[in-house]
This record gives sequence, C-alpha cells and structure tokens, in this order.
Amino acid sequence: MNTIKITTACGVFYNDSLLMIKEKQEGREVLDIPAGGLDANETIIEGVKREVLEETGVVISNPILRGIFQVIDADRTTINFLFSEVLSEKPALNISKNVEDEDISDVLFIPIKEIQEKMSSNPELFEHTLALKRLELLLAGDVSINSLVITTM
Repeated sequence: MNTIKITTACGVFYNDSLLMIKEKQEGREVLDIPAGGLDANETIIEGVKREVLEETGVVISNPILRGIFQVIDADRTTINFLFSEVLSEKPALNISKNVEDEDISDVLFIPIKEIQEKMSSNPELFEHTLALKRLELLLAGDVSINSLVITTM
C-alpha cells in the first residue's frame, strides 16, 4: 500500500547566509534546512512556521512558496512544499529540545558560498537527494522573487 506524506521545508536567509541544521542521521552528521511533516489539522503555512520554530527557535512570519517536490518511493509518496523567507534582523538561534528532534546538534547560519562549495565538493554532507535539490532551487536565483518550481523525483 502506497501512503502519502505531506512535508514542508524552509530556506531562511539572513544577509548572504542560510539557516542550516546539523544533525545525526544513520550515524553520520549531515546538514539540512528546517523541514518536517505536517501535523493533523495543520495548514501548510502553520506547518512550515512550526518546523522552523521547533528546530531552530526562529520565528518566521511570511514564508514564500518556492517549489513543490514529489518523491515517489516503493511504499510512500512524499509531497514537499519548499518555502523561503528573508530576515532583516539576525535572530537568536536555539537548538530544539523536542524529543523527536534530539538528533539536532547545531543550528547555524552558513554563508551561501560555503554551502555551494560543500554541495559540489562533498554532497554526502547533506541529508539526502531531496535536501540537495531544495538547496539547488533556493540558491539558484534571487530569493526575494516568487517563482514556483514543481519537480518529480
């Protein structure tokens, strides 16, 4: 039986940096943007705001939809809604203390140039293929322009 999972992710930008989460996945340390599944009776906007807050302590107010990714696996289809938000002030960061996020070891703003270098020289630093695809889309152009991309993987 194929189930459907709805997830959100958000690229949070400040100056020339992107908010990233460092976490343990399958015994290795990886990077990703704040992301996670929708809770029952939650809108997509509520979900993305909650995920960013839970995982980083950062409050976002006006996330812009940047892309929709459909990932089809043998037993599950995941629909991921990718958002971005540009902050005018640098927020205080807070590593989540939530039980489900106990693998998060750090929350930090990483310069975009450094992320791009890591993507090309060491792609295994990123959680999975979807994480890389989301970053490619977020870093491809002006994050203040609302352009929607739909991708099936």
